[in-house]
Amino acid sequence: MQMTYRVPVRGRRLVIATLPLAAGLAVLGGPPGVPAGLKAGEAQARPCPSPKANPGTIGPAQASRTVACLINRRRAHRGLPMLKQRAALRDTARRHSERMVNRGCFAHLCPGEKPLVTRLRQQTSYLPCKCEFRVAQTIGGGANARGRPIRIVRNWIRAKRNRKVLFSRNLRHVGIGVVWGGPGAPGNDSFGTYTGVFGYKR
Repeated sequence: MQMTYRVPVRGRRLVIATLPLAAGLAVLGGPPGVPAGLKAGEAQARPCPSPKANPGTIGPAQASRTVACLINRRRAHRGLPMLKQRAALRDTARRHSERMVNRGCFAHLCPGEKPLVTRLRQQTSYLPCKCEFRVAQTIGGGANARGRPIRIVRNWIRAKRNRKVLFSRNLRHVGIGVVWGGPGAPGNDSFGTYTGVFGYKR
């Protein structure tokens, strides 16, 4: 899915084409992580805490940081710049995960939900901006071992469209929203629902 945004800049219109939105994964079923934004050598040297923690055994915020850490470690191995965490992207990602859980929806856009760019513009300070920008989203989830941070990242990497997002040189920011519970099963703490929102602007 390709999206194009037109942003007014000093009286002219700048056309920005984003990366394709990543397709949702078909597989459903401690201490903070290393902060995203470290240098490549630091990201490779420092381990990511609790990568194999099952849903419900660590806090969602910890799982969020671990996923961001794991992504940066994979980027570091490829010589890519580290993604910096942005609270605005994380909050948007978390709200989407909550909507998927509470509405029984597993999709990039749930019924009644506004598109990603609109959500970022209306609910965060990340947008709008009189600038060039790109945004993309990934979703994933699983129960027990399938819902571990390391499994989510591995599954994203295995999916071609998601892999393009994770390893894009054109995206520099990340926010991971994690909720314990499955689509339509908000009380199921053995299931993890994940959303990644990635961005770039200048």
